[in-house]
Amino acid sequence: MSFFRKLKFRKVHTIINGITLLRIPLTIAFVKLFSLYLRSNQNKYIIVAFIISVFVLTSDYFDGKLARKYKVVTLEGQKLDVFCDFTYILLTSLFFNWINIIPYCYTILVLLKFIEFITISRLIRYITKDQLKGNYYYDRIGQIASGMYYILPSFVIILELALPSRRQVLINFCIL
Repeated sequence: MSFFRKLKFRKVHTIINGITLLRIPLTIAFVKLFSLYLRSNQNKYIIVAFIISVFVLTSDYFDGKLARKYKVVTLEGQKLDVFCDFTYILLTSLFFNWINIIPYCYTILVLLKFIEFITISRLIRYITKDQLKGNYYYDRIGQIASGMYYILPSFVIILELALPSRRQVLINFCIL
């Protein structure tokens, strides 16, 4: 690989990983803004929290697309993506547990699914002697489940704005 190709790879790789890492401070901002909304009942906070949750969702989609398009997919980038995804899902779930929006059994389910995902991925890598492309095995059902975990914060905000008095009943119905 030529010097300029390596330099381009590193620049693009750094930008894409930066987009991925941005999800961590955005998760903290989401929790803070949702907390401010609960204390003040001012819609401006929850609207910005919704925009952040949508940005987190789209950044997760686009960082992978860009990495594949520019051929800068790395095992470290895959690990970073999974870590940032799990951080967003876990912190928002714990926050919603803390303010009694979702039951704790939901967060326990999220943790168990994550452990299952890591365990199955390692098992498949071991069985196939590392022929698995990448670090993780993405089955269709797991992708659907993680997608549902990922959209929960946006869903909670939509319910909060549309039906604040019925939010808890609808969330519990959808989760269980």
